[in-house]
Amino acid sequence: MNSNRCRAFLAATLLLACPPVFSAGLVPVQVSDEISYVSGGIGLDESTAIKQMRADYLLTMVFAETTSYGRNQYLAAVQVEIYRGSELVFETLTEGPYLLVQLPAGNYRVMAIHNGVPRVQAISVGSRPKQVGWTWPAPPDDQDPYLQRGE
Repeated sequence: MNSNRCRAFLAATLLLACPPVFSAGLVPVQVSDEISYVSGGIGLDESTAIKQMRADYLLTMVFAETTSYGRNQYLAAVQVEIYRGSELVFETLTEGPYLLVQLPAGNYRVMAIHNGVPRVQAISVGSRPKQVGWTWPAPPDDQDPYLQRGE
């Protein structure tokens, strides 16, 4: 076996013998009215774990606010309500910038509320994972270093 193949074989063996530390245990799966979901993504380990879980959920939502200097900052504590027709089928307060929800296929209206400002999107859930993003403008920050330099 040449040295490159040997290194690849050893790397694959180590990965199988030592699975990654990112697991559902790091970001627990929760259930509300028979709908499983994951919320979080604060810190590198947790956000990596959630990104690895996205393929198992039909709907991924990401929440951010846009600063006055055009950069996005992740958000937590976003109130999310999901309706099918007029029926509220799911609601939660996010624990980080990511919310993964396992919904049955169908059409939904999703309301996300941050700092009292609602955002509403119509979302169609099918058999393939879908990701949607939500943004709000960040409140002015007198300590913003970019504003202080006039950028």
